[in-house]
Amino acid sequence: MLKGRQAATTTSMHDVSYIVTEQGAARMHAATMDERMRALIKVADPRFRPELWRQYNQRRNEGLERAERRYDTHVARKSGKVKPEGAPEAGQGEPKAPVNFSEMLATMSKILPTKSK
Repeated sequence: MLKGRQAATTTSMHDVSYIVTEQGAARMHAATMDERMRALIKVADPRFRPELWRQYNQRRNEGLERAERRYDTHVARKSGKVKPEGAPEAGQGEPKAPVNFSEMLATMSKILPTKSK
């Protein structure tokens, strides 16, 4: 037993089937992240539930907004209204070629100090 120290225990989310608190039990097996969050809030201490629900709704709305932006960008690219990153503008010719990895390593080895033996 550790005296005067605290130890953390980490468990993979896929290894946990149930979470049990004084407020009840939440089934975690085969639950999505969204289902897990809602189930955990329901078995949280009642004093903290309003704040947990507020944070849950805020983060969920932010996630939905990001998903909508990604979808809108995807649709715009498919329709040709927005060009993909790296695509040349009209009259600019071919896009810039990607960096050659070997050349990059050679340049870095010239710049960075080497270990002395």
